[in-house]
Parts: sequence; structure tokens; C-alpha cells
Amino acid sequence: MKKAKKILKSSILVGALSLLLSANGWSKDGSLTEISRPYLGEYKCESLYFNGEDKLGDFEYFKLEIRSGGEMKLLFKEKDKKEKCVDLTYEYDETKKEFTVKSQFGVFKKEEKVPFENGKLTALLRLGGKQVVIKFGK
Repeated sequence: MKKAKKILKSSILVGALSLLLSANGWSKDGSLTEISRPYLGEYKCESLYFNGEDKLGDFEYFKLEIRSGGEMKLLFKEKDKKEKCVDLTYEYDETKKEFTVKSQFGVFKKEEKVPFENGKLTALLRLGGKQVVIKFGK
């Protein structure tokens, strides 16, 4: 009888521990998701400058979704226009705290380094010979 109680207690403990871990950011394959990759999620554009001009007001929204598996999406909607989505890929360097964001448009490939500090991303780009500064935050 004591042995059966010990087995029951052990089973309950293991079950409770499993529920606790699954509810706190562990994935099914046993790796940590939220803790090991805290950068995952949606980021809203806080500022958008094109050639020194503030362009954020031209958009209903401008956001970035960072997903697991190296997948990233840039979603934006200009006022009175349809939503657009740009599929991107990324690699994250934990030691440098920066993303290497890659895009491809037809045969053209582009790669940019984007620092990630204090939950914010700041991209400095050249587009058509003009400077673009985009800041994202959660």
C-alpha cells in the first residue's frame, strides 16, 4: 500500500511539473522558447525617417513580427491602401546582440545588421541612395 501511494505521489509530481514547464515557455521538443529567445514577438514602429523626414504618419501601422525558425515578417499599411507583407529571414547573434536580416526580391539579395538593445531594434539602411532610420519596440 505504501508503495502504491509513493507511485501515485510521484506520478502527480511529475504531471504537475510537466504542466508547469509547458505553461512557462518550454516547447514540446524540450527546448526553452520564451526564455532562450526573448526577442520573439511583435514590434511596433516607434519612428520612421526617410531622408531626414518623419514618415510614420503616412502609415496606419508599421510592424515587425519575429518568429521562431529564423522567420520574420514586416507588415505595414499605408493610409487608404492595402496591407503589405515582406517575408524576411534572420539569424541572431547572442554575443553581439544583433540580427542579421536577409531579404530577397527576385534575384536581388540584401543583408543588414540590426542591433537589438533593451528590447528595441534600430535599422539604418540605404534605399535609393537615401538614408532610412527605423526604430521598433515592443
